[in-house]
Amino acid sequence: MKRKLWLTFGLAIAILVGLALPQLKTEQAAGSSQEVTFQFVRIGLNTDEAQQEIQQIVNNIVGISQVEILPETDTLTITFNEEIMKADWIAKSLTASGYPPEKYVKLNNKKR
Repeated sequence: MKRKLWLTFGLAIAILVGLALPQLKTEQAAGSSQEVTFQFVRIGLNTDEAQQEIQQIVNNIVGISQVEILPETDTLTITFNEEIMKADWIAKSLTASGYPPEKYVKLNNKKR
């Protein structure tokens, strides 16, 4: 029951962010963006259900362009537009949904 409540809360946050930043999403499509990749470690990818829930969570977050779920290593690799989204915000959304990362690490910084 608590997990569903946290999932609902996290999705609500993601939707609010999506509604609050529509102009920035349009600018991202124009190609003037700076993308970064972060790896979120030990978030609880031990079941297929957890993997599906995490995929739904990140699909609703504005600015994310690529997601790789690696259950073998319990890591989530996310590439996103740093001008729109921050790693801290993604971590907070994951935590609010019941999947708190133990840590997250920046993997690269590429400009487009």
